[in-house]
Amino acid sequence: MRTQVKSGDSASSMFSASALRPFGLDGWLLFAAAALLAIGFVMITSASLDYAGRRHGNALFYVYRHAIYLVIAACAALVCLRVPVQTWRRYAVHTLIASFALLVLILIPGFGHTANSATRWLALGPFTLQVSEVAKLGVVFYLASYLVRQEQLVRSHVLGFFNPMLVMMMLVVLLLLQPDFGAVVVMLGAALGLLFLGGVRLWQFGLLIVASVTAVAAMVLTEEYRMARFA
Repeated sequence: MRTQVKSGDSASSMFSASALRPFGLDGWLLFAAAALLAIGFVMITSASLDYAGRRHGNALFYVYRHAIYLVIAACAALVCLRVPVQTWRRYAVHTLIASFALLVLILIPGFGHTANSATRWLALGPFTLQVSEVAKLGVVFYLASYLVRQEQLVRSHVLGFFNPMLVMMMLVVLLLLQPDFGAVVVMLGAALGLLFLGGVRLWQFGLLIVASVTAVAAMVLTEEYRMARFA
């Protein structure tokens, strides 16, 4: 007897957890990541062709460079995928401490690399490291670990909410000293998502959204170059 499979069921099975479980992958998460990478690649290509042609004599200069970065990132993702979650959890606080150390280090004269009036990079020989990227990982690792370890406290007591917020505020201050407004927005967005998924009380979550939106709006309105981005 022939079994008919609906097209919708077939499409869903492509990204089902069972189909990719042997590889340790979440199908829909993988699809979302691939879609974002594809959109970013198209945007880089569209925005850089004319500029790359005039500056480097090769319209695809930045396209090739971005493709190399994507390959490196994919290899790094595969390596990270093989690391047990327990390992990430074990070193979550260490990653956060390293983030704080790097954010402070680049503010010390002689260590930070300044470009366009912003000190966001740490010079490592021929390479530069944008330390806010490390800080983003530190925040995600720390908050995810904290929400698992302190689940009951987060759901039942106000201290469970304010403890990670204190850490976030210190990181935001260090980022604004660079300044790196974009990293602040990304970090706050990630923190909001994690806290919501972690089961924080709705009134606390609503309060955090109002405070975050107000703070971001104030930071935009007080700097002309930030206002210009929205003009």
